[in-house]
Amino acid sequence: MNNQPLFPTLGPLTNKLGGLILLGIFLVPWIAHAQSTQEQLSDTFRKQIAPWIEQNCTSCHNEENRESGIRVDNLDDSLPDSSIRLWQAILDQVSEGKMPPEDQPQPTPEQRRAFTQWLTDALHAAQTRPTPRNGSMRR
Repeated sequence: MNNQPLFPTLGPLTNKLGGLILLGIFLVPWIAHAQSTQEQLSDTFRKQIAPWIEQNCTSCHNEENRESGIRVDNLDDSLPDSSIRLWQAILDQVSEGKMPPEDQPQPTPEQRRAFTQWLTDALHAAQTRPTPRNGSMRR
């Protein structure tokens, strides 16, 4: 293993600073991409997904009429950890064609695909986001 400093003529402090700069060069674009992805998911939710849920789901799954004990009128694009299992179940039901029920108006195949693609992307983003820590360590 080569223990040569990154910038040998600049000394140890500058070498560490150079390493931080290199880390920043790679980390900043990744963070910016994650933020832009979340912004895109939120924008798509407001423009396409929330209206889709309103049209296809909320008549049966709302505060007053919780068909099968499910309520979707209160879901939003933040996908908190507490709602991930519900969102995953919704994805499964919609992608398998079980929801909306056969006796209800059906979305077009393109609308269904757009919904399931958004939800797949949103679930991936939610499941891979950094988890806040409280700072305590278990010994």
